[in-house]
Amino acid sequence: MPQEIINIQVGQAGNQVGSAFWETILGEHGLDFSGAYQGNDPQQLARVGVYFSAVEHGGQVRHVPRSVQLDLEAGVCNSVGTKTLAYCPSLIPEHLLR
Repeated sequence: MPQEIINIQVGQAGNQVGSAFWETILGEHGLDFSGAYQGNDPQQLARVGVYFSAVEHGGQVRHVPRSVQLDLEAGVCNSVGTKTLAYCPSLIPEHLLR
């Protein structure tokens, strides 16, 4: 049975912890910050679909995190979003709810 997880990050602490979470998950699955697979172990891709959606872009498969970042103060999402998008451009900017 396939399992999919949508990550929802709320508030300043939630968004900061979530940023660190995605950095770790990318590494565990052998993905670079653009969402492209750079690993060397097929097990890394065995369950990549739990946290990521595969999208073909420019003839290459990219893995996009299923995540929504939410904060009532736009400055929090802007600062976390800027940092997160800088190291993880595979995140979708429209998923930063301000």
